[in-house]
Amino acid sequence: MQNISLSKVADWTAYLLEMQEWKYSGYNHEGWEMVWFNTLNIVEKIDLPFIPELLDEIKESYKRGSKRCSPWLAKQNKQVNPEHKI
Repeated sequence: MQNISLSKVADWTAYLLEMQEWKYSGYNHEGWEMVWFNTLNIVEKIDLPFIPELLDEIKESYKRGSKRCSPWLAKQNKQVNPEHKI
């Protein structure tokens, strides 16, 4: 795992997930993009199976400049897919 401690991986992953939830909630903060992409470059080097999918989702949501409904944060009547069917 390239000299990266497991606790650091957990910290970065939790941080990215928390910020993605904030993005879903519609929160905005100047400079988040700088933090995001500096952090993403570091996390991209971590060899864990869930990291690429998480990073792709984050990049896509920022590229669109919009947010998708979150099954954890959005009320059911506000969701596009309230039954969470794939």
